[in-house]
Amino acid sequence: MPTAFHFRPATQLDAEAITRLYLYSRKRFLPFAPVAHSDETVYQWMRDTVISAQQVTVAEQATQIIAMMAVSKNANTKIGWIEQLYLHPDFVDQGIGYQLVELKLLFMSSQPIAGGSVV
Repeated sequence: MPTAFHFRPATQLDAEAITRLYLYSRKRFLPFAPVAHSDETVYQWMRDTVISAQQVTVAEQATQIIAMMAVSKNANTKIGWIEQLYLHPDFVDQGIGYQLVELKLLFMSSQPIAGGSVV
């Protein structure tokens, strides 16, 4: 049975949970490519760069963040791209990543990115 979840914009208060998701997912899916920085440095980057300068959406089940996607867009060319897309390993193959991408495609052409509030 698919997991019940919802999407919402990430906030600075999510930085720790998103960092845990990012690190855990990388370690599980990319064990051959270890993270080059300390957990604290990754947390600071997530808080100060990713969440602050990119449009980050999380998928949340109850109170647990189970996926995140960060996108950026060039203001001059209106070209956007996915910076980060991570799912908790226990929640893959449920369409969450697909839905995150579909959701962002709907908004990329018209919404501001940095500090944006659109899901």
